[in-house]
Amino acid sequence: MPRTSSQRWLLPIVCLVSFTIDTGAQVAWAPATPLEGGRTVAIVRKTSTGYLFTGTENNGVYRSSNEGALWTACSSGLLTQGVRDVALASDGSLYAAQSSNVYRSVDDGASWQKCNTKTGTYALASDKGGRIYVGTDSGLFRSSNNGVAWVRVNTNKIDAKRLVVTPADHVFIATRDSGVFRSLDYGGTWTKVSAYTNHILYADMLNGDVYLGNGFSPYVYRSTDNGNSWVELAQPKTPTTSWPVTMIYRHAVTRTLFVATDVLWESHDAGASWQRVFAPFPTKWKSSMAASGTTGALLGGTGGIHFCPDSSNVWQTRNTGLCAVPITAMVADPGAVYFGSSSNGVYRSANNGGSWTNVSSGLENTSINSLSHHPPSNTLFAGTNEGLYRSSNAGGTWSLSDSGLAKKLGNIRMDNSVWHVTTHPSGSIFAFESWRDAIYRSTDAGRFWTNVNNGLPDTLVGAMAISNAGPYAGRLYMGTTTSKMFHSSNEGASWQQDTAGLPTNGMFNSIITSDKTGTVVTHTNSWIYRSDDGGAHWTKVFLKSGLQRFAVHRSSGQMFIVTSPVGPTSTLYRSADDGLTWQDAGTIQTNYAAPRIMTDSGGYLWAGHQHGGEIFRTQQVVPVTFTSFTASLDDGHARLRWSTVYEARNHGFSIERKGTADEWNTIGFVPGAGNSGTLREYGFTDPAVLAGTATYRLRQTDFDGSAQYSSEVVVEEAATIAAFALLGSSPSPAHGESTVRFSMAAEGRVAIVVHDLLGRERLQLIDEDRAAGTHVLRFDASALTPGCYLLNARSGGATVQRTMVVR
Repeated sequence: MPRTSSQRWLLPIVCLVSFTIDTGAQVAWAPATPLEGGRTVAIVRKTSTGYLFTGTENNGVYRSSNEGALWTACSSGLLTQGVRDVALASDGSLYAAQSSNVYRSVDDGASWQKCNTKTGTYALASDKGGRIYVGTDSGLFRSSNNGVAWVRVNTNKIDAKRLVVTPADHVFIATRDSGVFRSLDYGGTWTKVSAYTNHILYADMLNGDVYLGNGFSPYVYRSTDNGNSWVELAQPKTPTTSWPVTMIYRHAVTRTLFVATDVLWESHDAGASWQRVFAPFPTKWKSSMAASGTTGALLGGTGGIHFCPDSSNVWQTRNTGLCAVPITAMVADPGAVYFGSSSNGVYRSANNGGSWTNVSSGLENTSINSLSHHPPSNTLFAGTNEGLYRSSNAGGTWSLSDSGLAKKLGNIRMDNSVWHVTTHPSGSIFAFESWRDAIYRSTDAGRFWTNVNNGLPDTLVGAMAISNAGPYAGRLYMGTTTSKMFHSSNEGASWQQDTAGLPTNGMFNSIITSDKTGTVVTHTNSWIYRSDDGGAHWTKVFLKSGLQRFAVHRSSGQMFIVTSPVGPTSTLYRSADDGLTWQDAGTIQTNYAAPRIMTDSGGYLWAGHQHGGEIFRTQQVVPVTFTSFTASLDDGHARLRWSTVYEARNHGFSIERKGTADEWNTIGFVPGAGNSGTLREYGFTDPAVLAGTATYRLRQTDFDGSAQYSSEVVVEEAATIAAFALLGSSPSPAHGESTVRFSMAAEGRVAIVVHDLLGRERLQLIDEDRAAGTHVLRFDASALTPGCYLLNARSGGATVQRTMVVR
């Protein structure tokens, strides 16, 4: 006599599904206050409207209608964001030069149209007749029809890095290697008027004087006869070095002559003597000036725009709305988040991005390559283009940390760029410095450094990481830009190259390690590789073109990677199982360059634009990390069990159920732990007696109301099976002769199939009846190519899935 459905449910049936949950949650982003400032390359005033325009090196063109008090982006139509020069034509139209294009705007920057492309564009100028000149690395070009067509006007094709047009429409170009040339006929013919190379050019628009600034030293020359002869002006002496001239400008009303070297100088006697302008400029590089009002001045360069209303030398930063800071590094300590830029130094926020403070005092060079936090001493480190700096007061002040590290030539600090800094569990700090392609170690919080290359054959370091947990805790990993991976188990005393499973071409861009297991994960441009044996063997686990940068959340162990942008967005991928599998976690808005990403101590995920100074962070902390979710049937009751290894702001779990044709219904709630970094077990019993199949899921909710769903588990009528479990495979990673273990509480049919990550069947291991008990199934793993696979097992109505890695 057949049993009823309810009778079947009353059988002591247990249907078990146990696995690491893929939450599948898309990361939700919220904009933080952007970093204001950035490197500006030109300041242009349109007298008829009073608008100011400035071009930025990383985020297009900005416009201001109130002398720089507020800036608005006006780059619609610009293909890329880097601008090299801006010029105003006699008809009021605006031109912007990028590396390979020239653009024109006839509506004050509201929209831009591309003129014919000119590769290697550097400088723009216009004359009173409406002609536009563009200097490129292959010569000077001229257009007489608004950029529709261009004519080369220096037939010897010498580069034209600097370009000015005098009030008489005479054209001067300064080249890198060939000297200075002048044309009196709009580029028709040329005369060499100076042998000086690599010079800054400036034309005094009031009386036509032409100035030359030396691109190698602080020498300035003036010609009052159209370049036929030159007079050397008094040399402004820099405080520390013979820094080259980067800008010359003469105020149209006050007639003050300004020259920029590593600092700003002014002369009130046409260059016979100089006085230093003491102003809070963040770095040495200054590009352009413009008059403001009768006696005021605007200065552009690294650090954005600065304003002085008179001759008081009291300068104000005017960067509101000017968000052109390229973010190149980031780090968090327990109290704040820090972003480093390629031009503006370091910014700090102690309120989750609500506001930012520039904390660069003491940095001689504000081009930041790397940031790191040393927990034992609570010290910040900033790797710059001119050495390594440390701060023990949250960025309040910085000092050089280069004893035994820096390279100097006399009083000049050479380009000893520090690109990677990381902390060892012992408290040692490791840094990579590019002047000597060397890895250094400090055991005293960065006060003194020792070279630990120790015979490394290749130290073109692309990435560094140190394992903080597991059997290989303390192991230092170093990936090179030439496809080599090394590790050191003795803090750099010796090194061993890792090769098994790694490619022979492609650079290693970044490395991360799990703080739970010590698993190490690295990637090239297209593949993610994983090792759980300290680097001895590596396995390909994820293929995706354009892989860029890793981040790891230390408490939960979740790993993230971002890709190169496609259009205005990059894709984020997330792994909750030590890099074994990766899921699409949504997109990040970008500025046509892959963003930097990181997680902070509060669990938030951050993204900072490499172009544009825009910062985003997750609207909620990194989601709760599940390790298992099971459902079993016992005496007619469905018993649910789940566990977590990390919770942040977790309000709790709503249990939802649906039958075969039902909608989801909430049947209970279990409070969460709030914040937790340890393993926690949860349970819930559904007393209802249902016929057929019941599906369950968890809806995890944060205190702010945001939520995510777990995967689903199913309890169904299955009289043939009292219990079925897939116990895993060995060895791990599988190779050669391997085994899969499974158990059955009752006789029945079982099928186990190997699928790849795209769902394609690769190998069928079994499809036959088996008796109750635990079984060991042997198979040859060499039939599978190295990589990550899914073991899918089914018996009766139960389906179980586990991950298997093959090397």
